[in-house]
Amino acid sequence: MVTNVISNTPEAERDTWRTPKYIFNYAQKLVGEINHDTACDRNNALADPIVSYDGQDALSVDWGGVCWCNPPYSNITPWIEKAIASDAITVMLIPSPNGESYYGELIKNSHEIAIQGRISFIGADGKPKNGSTRGSSLFIINGYAKGSRSIVNRDDIK
Repeated sequence: MVTNVISNTPEAERDTWRTPKYIFNYAQKLVGEINHDTACDRNNALADPIVSYDGQDALSVDWGGVCWCNPPYSNITPWIEKAIASDAITVMLIPSPNGESYYGELIKNSHEIAIQGRISFIGADGKPKNGSTRGSSLFIINGYAKGSRSIVNRDDIK
């Protein structure tokens, strides 16, 4: 799936940014301990990786427990489909998807928490990267309050 988002981030870095810890901690306050990180590498995992780093693809293994997913923004759709189809409760952080083709199916299977205020993700150098061109939303997929939406201010969860 291709989105209409224009990025100023170099292509080699676009899918490697890590979620700020305060967002992950907030997610754990909502769902309890997060067991697995589904879309990570050695440098940006926030929980136990769902796969080893020997070339396994997280999209080809079963997800269980409570999972975290900050998918590669260049190709979000397969991650959404996997989370919805799995038995896991998955907390997913993605750009606010209002109007995207997958939004209808996603919201039917989740509770959306729209985050007011832009998030500065963490680059491979460990430093915050400003300049996100879109807002972000957390989706609690296969969890509580499916089909609902709430809003939280970024500064209130820091």
